[in-house]
Formats: sequence, C-alpha cells, structure tokens
Amino acid sequence: MLIFTENYHDEGERYRGKDDWNSLANAASRKMQNFIQVVNEKNFDEFMSRSDKTKVLYFTDKKSTSATMKSFSKKFLDKLSFGEVRHTDELARKFRVEQFPRLMIVTDISEYNGEVYEGEMKVDQI
Repeated sequence: MLIFTENYHDEGERYRGKDDWNSLANAASRKMQNFIQVVNEKNFDEFMSRSDKTKVLYFTDKKSTSATMKSFSKKFLDKLSFGEVRHTDELARKFRVEQFPRLMIVTDISEYNGEVYEGEMKVDQI
C-alpha cells in the first residue's frame, strides 16, 4: 500500500505499519500539508501581527495536529491564520480554556477574549 501527498509529482511512500484503520489514518495524517503555526505565550504577539487574516486558535491536549485541523488550515488558507496552542502553555490559561479541544476566533487580544466555536468539527460539513 502507498500513501501519497497532494503533490502531483509524489511517487508515494510504501506503508509498512500495522494493518488497522487507526495506524493507517495516523500515517496518512502525518503526510498531510499543515498550515498551522504552533503558538505559545512567547510568539503570540508575532502570530497576531503577522498578517491581516482573521486569527483562529486551536487549543489542544494532543501531541500532534489533527487531520481535521490540517484540512481546515488548507481549505481556509487565504482567509484564516490558524494557531495551535498546547494545553500546557500559559496562553491556554490566559484565554481561560479548560476543555480541549477548543476552537476560538480571537476578537480582543488585550482581554484574551474570543468567540468559541461550540459545534462539531467535521471537514465534510464545509
């Protein structure tokens, strides 16, 4: 079995992992393009000033970026800047995030406020 990227010239990479859905999905997810910047307290101001796009913060307690978020970041690349904040970072506390995952459109950085998305996060709904 081969796993391909979005690159038309990609010749694929042979998958040699376990023969189950989760292992295959994780391997394919690692090959996906990712337009999400890891954001923390130290680089938050730089992230916010980098472009005039609307800023979206994804607060997570996972070690790696989900396939869903990678898909969102690619689909809305020309409209939104995505940042991923780990649950252990001080920024999560400043935004008062206690449940993960949490998707927030940043509206007021001086007060660490944002609009929280409460619905399901499914790419097929876009």
